[in-house]
Amino acid sequence: MSIDKALFMDPPAQYRMNPMIHIWPEHDSRLFMEALKDYGFGGVVTNVYQEDGFTSNPKNLHRFSVIVQELEQSGLPYWVYDESGYPSGSGGGLVLREHPELEAKGLYMHRIITYTPREVRYRLDCESDRIVWAAKYQVDVSIPQDSIVRYETMQPVPFSDDSIRCELQACEVLYIFCQKPAYEGSHCTHNICSYDRYINVLNPDAVRRFIDLCYEPVEAAVPGVYAHAQAVFTDEPALQTFYVRPYEQWPYALLPWEARLPGIFRQMYGEDLYPLLPMLFEGTEVCWPARVKFYEMIGHVIGQSYTAQLRNWCRAHGGRFSGHYFGEEMLVDHVRSYGNMLSVQRQSDYPGMDILACWPEGYFPQDAKYVQMAARKCGSNGFMAEVCPFDNPEEFGKAPFDNLLATMGLNYISGVRTTQSYAEADFSAFGDGRFRDFLPRNQDMFGQVRKYFDRAQMRQLNAYVGRMGLLLDGLQNQCTTVLYFGIEDVQAKYTPKHDCEVGAQAIGCDLATLRLLRAMLDEGRDFLFADAEDLTEIARTGRLGGEEIRRILLPGLDVIRPEALAALRQLKKAGVCVLFAEKLPHIDALSGQQLQLAGEFEAVSVQEAVQIPDAQEPQFKTLSGSIVRQARYRTRDSKSMFFLLNPGRTESVVRLPGADACRCTVLDPFTGTITQERLNRDWTVPAVRGIFIIIEE
Repeated sequence: MSIDKALFMDPPAQYRMNPMIHIWPEHDSRLFMEALKDYGFGGVVTNVYQEDGFTSNPKNLHRFSVIVQELEQSGLPYWVYDESGYPSGSGGGLVLREHPELEAKGLYMHRIITYTPREVRYRLDCESDRIVWAAKYQVDVSIPQDSIVRYETMQPVPFSDDSIRCELQACEVLYIFCQKPAYEGSHCTHNICSYDRYINVLNPDAVRRFIDLCYEPVEAAVPGVYAHAQAVFTDEPALQTFYVRPYEQWPYALLPWEARLPGIFRQMYGEDLYPLLPMLFEGTEVCWPARVKFYEMIGHVIGQSYTAQLRNWCRAHGGRFSGHYFGEEMLVDHVRSYGNMLSVQRQSDYPGMDILACWPEGYFPQDAKYVQMAARKCGSNGFMAEVCPFDNPEEFGKAPFDNLLATMGLNYISGVRTTQSYAEADFSAFGDGRFRDFLPRNQDMFGQVRKYFDRAQMRQLNAYVGRMGLLLDGLQNQCTTVLYFGIEDVQAKYTPKHDCEVGAQAIGCDLATLRLLRAMLDEGRDFLFADAEDLTEIARTGRLGGEEIRRILLPGLDVIRPEALAALRQLKKAGVCVLFAEKLPHIDALSGQQLQLAGEFEAVSVQEAVQIPDAQEPQFKTLSGSIVRQARYRTRDSKSMFFLLNPGRTESVVRLPGADACRCTVLDPFTGTITQERLNRDWTVPAVRGIFIIIEE
């Protein structure tokens, strides 16, 4: 791999960080752009002025057109942020104004059981819109202390929009399902931006209105703006049917809802959704397949109604669609926020994530690895990260320079290739100091501005990020091991709640996945996440991401998709090592059939699962200091390149066992130096930094 030394020392703008600039200086915006370049930034993320009517105000649109013209004159690439605050989709309240029917909706269940005959009368409360469906079922009480609903005995019950009158026989249960706005207690009321009500991201009409009010006017005012932008940045669109604060209890446990869902469910599965509704709220293992199907449908619908619709609009106007979603860190949030976040992310042109815990000890490594999977499925050159040191800013502030260095390395080793940053600088050193007190965002909407970095530090950080981006451009992590992405286990076990708790069952897959993931990282091993679709591809080709897959590790699951199990059986027969950590699944995710896998597959401890022979996957061994993370790449001229990253606070020493004295090129993205060395030696990896080694022979 031929490296231009001058280019490596001063990487191009496209690889450097982009600050989030929501507000520009009133009269010195062009000069402030020069300050950004002087501090080493490569571009910006910016938007139409977010107050005084956002995109409905012609003055805001005119001001934005001036900013865009100045950015183009200054040579600063830009991203277009698409919302007044966040989450994207509300247009600062514009979208729901005069169209309240587009608001996010949830479905709640009212359950009435009787053990003697009785008449039931029910009237809708003032918080709710209408009754959606009702039915009664027989209850089996033959087992002492149990009341088992017999779902096959379902009888629909007549109802009006707001009332029901029904005769129940002994041992019957009546389920009533009602629709209401999904707002109170949600992310809408517990973010730092606003208390605006929010659109239903399941409803394509709501998203179309968002486009009409917040995209179309911008394109009309600044023709070609989306074609000239690097991408659109959408921010945390999501369902609002779950609660987010531990000190609140609510009378409604909400299921995401939109009027089209029963029809879509029938199209996808050939089944009637209404009789399955009780299973989505409660029940034993027999209910798990209904939940898997429902939440898979939800992910599909959001992916099409929100992400794909906006992506298609951007493409039609010469641009591309990017951004990040809510709760990327935990699979249970993937389910309750989107049904299946992966189904939503993969509809982007360029997926993204945000990082709130921006110090190495608090970093969530699974976050980037999940989005890395989405980027691979999109075929994009890595993905975008929004760096927001908002989670425990006091901890970040103890050593902001080192903390951001480590965070950037952890991002880029996992597939990030573009960085948007809220880690802000003090611009006092530029020119006459006129930007000393300037704030690039409304603190009421986006939190306190903390100016962590001076000019020298920000220039160093931008150079470091730029050099990593330059070296990794177009390259993917080459791994022979994959970890299974068992989203179906979470879908099967998640039920709506009256508070922010998700339940011990639903979070089990998250905890099992993290145990396996952290054990891999403690061994210094890299890996890719793979879902059922990927396992099918590996069974067909033997490869994922261009690399032969030799080892498949599965976290402790109870539920597995049938196509995943079929692929695992085929791969095991072909000689691929397939290991289940901790336990074997016992339920087919779609049929509910009991699985008997003992003797066919082996369940081992987490530590046994991650012991991979070096002959299968050569890797550097940490001799002293913190465990060094590493990733391997195939360069464009087919050479092996290692990225060695030390996220620890002291330097580490590593060696590649069995290495001969072949030549290698060592690139230090912190200093910009390039040296020629021999591979068979000890290597020092500085604290919170990384180095690259390209094997030349």
